[in-house]
Amino acid sequence: MALVTPPPSSETVRALDNLKDFLQPGDASPSRTTLPVGVPVFVVVGLNQINRGDDILSIAKPAGWRFLVSTDFGQPIAADVTTRAGAAPKMTSVWRGSPIQQVVSAKDTIKRLDQVQTGNYELRILRLPELRIEAYWLKSLTNDRDLVVPVLTLAKELNPLQPYPVDKFRQIVSDLSAKEFPDKTKPRR
Repeated sequence: MALVTPPPSSETVRALDNLKDFLQPGDASPSRTTLPVGVPVFVVVGLNQINRGDDILSIAKPAGWRFLVSTDFGQPIAADVTTRAGAAPKMTSVWRGSPIQQVVSAKDTIKRLDQVQTGNYELRILRLPELRIEAYWLKSLTNDRDLVVPVLTLAKELNPLQPYPVDKFRQIVSDLSAKEFPDKTKPRR
């Protein structure tokens, strides 16, 4: 079976030409022999929708791409390219260090999950910035049984690298939101 990533547009990949502007002294140079791997990023903004019980994946909006870029010294760099309707894709940030090591390791681990071995999924990144959660979203290509695998989170209620069915993940996130932002969970008058 398969874990696939849709190809980014050539315009999106060209935005990576600005990577050099984001590098700091001492950063390893991006490898010229390895093409970057892009993963689409979707963002959920607005806890009210989650708290109402809206389908978390249907309210996630495309926000850009995360590119994992190999370097000459083997230390990966992640470059985020933002895409907005009517505007050219733009490189907006670079990640380095431990969080990116976790993201790369998580991607390798996800490829070995039983569900991935027996199903067909598209790999996406799901961000919930208000709750400081970043996860891989495994969009099923054969049925409606998507999975969410938390990668970067401070929430003790979520186990990193554990695949959650969407309904279970939404319930945990809704409970977290109600606990951390009680004012956003009260009905409006």
